[in-house]
Amino acid sequence: MRINCGIFLENKISYTTCKFINKLYLGCAQNTVYHFDKFNYDEICIINKTNYVDSFDMLYLKSLSESSYKPKCYAGGIRNLDQAKKIIEIGFERVSVRNLFFEDIYEYLKIIKSLGRQGVTLCIDVKLIDFIYFIMINNQPMISLIDFNLNDELLPGELFINNIDLNGSLSGPDFTLLSILREKKFKTNINYCGGIRNIVDVNEIEKFEIDAITTFTAASTILDGNQKLVNNSFFL
Repeated sequence: MRINCGIFLENKISYTTCKFINKLYLGCAQNTVYHFDKFNYDEICIINKTNYVDSFDMLYLKSLSESSYKPKCYAGGIRNLDQAKKIIEIGFERVSVRNLFFEDIYEYLKIIKSLGRQGVTLCIDVKLIDFIYFIMINNQPMISLIDFNLNDELLPGELFINNIDLNGSLSGPDFTLLSILREKKFKTNINYCGGIRNIVDVNEIEKFEIDAITTFTAASTILDGNQKLVNNSFFL
């Protein structure tokens, strides 16, 4: 079992969210990454929401990657292989893509072939609409999770399943969604995110015996509304 930590980044300020609506600001991103380093998580994922028009601020992202000794994954705005390779070159171990998979599958495959599967995470945002779990792109349903399949050529090293309805809610995991994931039997590692409150929730998910789920991502779990650390033991 692996426990990852995820934080959002926008204009060099870090935050976490509840259902992608309510933001809990954490402060300077470099300080956040540095202080989170004390926890015994396995990897930190930095989700960059900054609107880069032409190119990334690579110097800043490099300084951010150097703020932590832990393995790091970068997500946000990757449109081509050149950008993905530069992210790896400045110190991130993996890149995460989402829209690119649906908008330019050939560029996605170039990234897979160049970086290797273990260097790529495919992020899937899932939302329940009229009792059906849909994969969301730009706040619009793209395809139902039931109908979504990955052949061997498209398999990333990790499939990140992000439950939008439970993101940062601390309301407990969605076992109906987990049941679907068990039936889908994706042939790659799954990283589940959404609703996890504590290590008890993680243990309950493991009882579901979904072999593909090897990782859990959380951030709100260790913070309260006053930005104070309240659950250090989660990462111990």
